[in-house]
Order: sequence, then structure tokens, then C-alpha cells
Amino acid sequence: MPKADGDAKLLIQSLNKAYAATPTNLKIIDLY
Repeated sequence: MPKADGDAKLLIQSLNKAYAATPTNLKIIDLY
């Protein structure tokens, strides 16, 4: 796997983790 592809997947995973750690009320605000 190309390194750039791996970096992109790691970035997406870290973003998903940060989003999952966000309080629910902030998630609701983020949807609008």
C-alpha cells in the first residue's frame, strides 16, 4: 500500500476517533 494511502486512512481514523469523543450536544450542533 502506498504511504500516502496509509496516511490518509490514519487521518480518517483519527478524525473518526476525535468525532466519537465529541460530546453529543456538539455533534448535534455540527450537523446544522
